[in-house]
Amino acid sequence: MYDIDIDFAGHYSNTMLEQNGEWKIAKSVLQPLAHKDPKVAANIKLYTETWDAIINEGRFELFNEEHFMPDVIMYAEPENVVGIEGMKGYYQALLSAFSDDQFTVNNIFGEGDQLTKHWTFRGKHTGDFFGVPASGNEIVMTGSTIVRMSPDGRIAEERDFMDNLSILSQMGLVLSPEK
Repeated sequence: MYDIDIDFAGHYSNTMLEQNGEWKIAKSVLQPLAHKDPKVAANIKLYTETWDAIINEGRFELFNEEHFMPDVIMYAEPENVVGIEGMKGYYQALLSAFSDDQFTVNNIFGEGDQLTKHWTFRGKHTGDFFGVPASGNEIVMTGSTIVRMSPDGRIAEERDFMDNLSILSQMGLVLSPEK
């Protein structure tokens, strides 16, 4: 058994929007978390604010050396994404495939230089998704990311884990296991 002292608190602020008689979250913002370790708290704050601005506001200029290590790496299949410009290009291509997109960090916690987040991405598949033509379908991706921050508080590494079969099924490329 491990006894790891983790102390954090936070909450989400949601902006709701009515569409076709249904209420949907238009924007969900994780309010800054208080963590016992000020360095971890600063890492969580920088990380969540950076990704919220990049994905939800399209602020690709935040792919810079203030927020990312020059040799940042995202471990991915079929190949890793390396460097600030590589990350920027990857996310520009990813986000250009969707309209009405919304990224939410559902939960995040950290210890030392490591962060772990659980996230949800929603959007309408209206553009090319890495070679997959637009389906017009609403897509919901959920996953988890393990992050390593640099000693000076910049994003150094990411490892995303998600259900790719579910994503392909929502795009209409494969049948879902339930069918």
